[in-house]
Amino acid sequence: MDSGVLDYEQLWVTSSLRGVAMVDLQVECAISGYHSGEVGGIVPETFRVVRALLDRVDDTLTGKVA
Repeated sequence: MDSGVLDYEQLWVTSSLRGVAMVDLQVECAISGYHSGEVGGIVPETFRVVRALLDRVDDTLTGKVA
């Protein structure tokens, strides 16, 4: 807890906590590698998929977390 307490003899209440959330995320869009000349634009880029998922959780413009 990063809010701190004065002693360990009493129960202390804090109104907000900061923390870290760790998530293992694996995005697969194809079963093998493709050359851009073969399928350009058809197979979605995994980075863009991850960015879209993160945007649903954290709004970078307002700083609000869903």
